[in-house]
Amino acid sequence: MPAILLAVTGLDPRPWEQRMRALAPRRDIYLWPQRLGDPADIAYACAWHAPRGLFARLPRLQAIFSLGAGVDHVLADPDLPDVPVVRIVDPDLTMRMTEYVVLHVLMHHRRHRLYDTQQRERVWHEHEQAPASAVAVGVMGLGVLGRAAALALRRLGFRVAGWSRTAKTLPDVETFHGDDGLEAFLRRTEILVCLLPATPATHGMLKLELIRKLERDGAAGGAYLINAARGALQVDADILAALEEGSLAGATLDVFASEPLAPASPLWRHPKVTITPHNAAASDPRARRQRVAPDRALRARPAARARGRSRAGILGRDQKGLRPNQNDSGLFKDFARPRGHTRCCGPACGVPKRRDGRWARCYAASS
Repeated sequence: MPAILLAVTGLDPRPWEQRMRALAPRRDIYLWPQRLGDPADIAYACAWHAPRGLFARLPRLQAIFSLGAGVDHVLADPDLPDVPVVRIVDPDLTMRMTEYVVLHVLMHHRRHRLYDTQQRERVWHEHEQAPASAVAVGVMGLGVLGRAAALALRRLGFRVAGWSRTAKTLPDVETFHGDDGLEAFLRRTEILVCLLPATPATHGMLKLELIRKLERDGAAGGAYLINAARGALQVDADILAALEEGSLAGATLDVFASEPLAPASPLWRHPKVTITPHNAAASDPRARRQRVAPDRALRARPAARARGRSRAGILGRDQKGLRPNQNDSGLFKDFARPRGHTRCCGPACGVPKRRDGRWARCYAASS
């Protein structure tokens, strides 16, 4: 029976290995780099920041599963083989991100950093507090995570708006889309939450020019940034400059272009910056159920959408996506070749095409 490779860096792989052995007792589970076994035996790779070039060494690889919400760490491999790339859509991960976003929006809204400072200085002073209904929060990225966060904030009473590359709708949430809608979205936003995927179009997007467009004279008492998406989206020097000039009153940063954040970074000691170690929505192996199937919680779906096509659905429900053969009841079904395309390219991509013998990733923004 085809084996599973677990290739993880930056996380403890043992909980994942234990969970997989419990859910797929008939499968051989290989662990990189300790127990790689025979590469020809491996059909599936479960990965989080696996070393580049590893997948190309697996001649019978059928699919790569990202053990988190994003797939950019997989797509960064220049030698990525021609196999489907699958991301996990999991209610537990979605709830963790919602918790993080709500926590830090409320922290800025209720001026928690200011009261922390007063506590250290033994100052008893109450500041005027605006209601949530007077504060405009904007969520960039209306995928699974962004939608859940936006709706949770709306239930708390905030004036919530969302921005995405393509037109989307949410109940009781004003939505903007595309380049034409971005400036209007920013002008009405006091607390900006970024949950966009990392693509060439979003690289370096959180820069000084964008930050300066945020609403600074609203009920929140300034503009705030929360980035729980990807570090490649933000320009650290521009965030510092915005804080110094007053374009930002505060920032929460969970991700950085280079992780862990260098000890010498001035962000560590900035009094208006909250740093967390990329833990906004860590994947929990205990949250996964027993099978990859349409009605099970290990809901893996192709991380792609072709321009002009419907989003590839949960496994087994969309012919454009991965189609499981009905010959294995274990954790991973054996996959037939996808119809319509042969490799998925991330949550904001279209169908890749061969150009000069290489795959060209077509980013049809769909965040």
